[in-house]
Amino acid sequence: MLARADDPNFSGPMGFTHFLASLRGTEDALIDQLGEMTLSYLGLIALAVAGCFETAGIGCIVAGALAIAGLFHGGISAFLTILFRVLPDVFDVVDAFHFLDLHCP
Repeated sequence: MLARADDPNFSGPMGFTHFLASLRGTEDALIDQLGEMTLSYLGLIALAVAGCFETAGIGCIVAGALAIAGLFHGGISAFLTILFRVLPDVFDVVDAFHFLDLHCP
């Protein structure tokens, strides 16, 4: 398939490159969200190690419970981000590609 760079179906406001850029932005946001989730787990691990000795194990239990709650929250939010932001953008890119393929054989 060959498409001209100035073809509105390729580079227009609702063209293939528009939807591809939107998908890249959504993927970057998801990667940032997963990175922030990982940093919170590392902080909880540090809290557990620091509080475990001083509190005779209570700090480990509290940090473990917080880590499990964070895992559920982070997992659910990442799943919802994939379901409601990433997948629609993927479908838009695929649809734009097929439309472009039909008009620029």
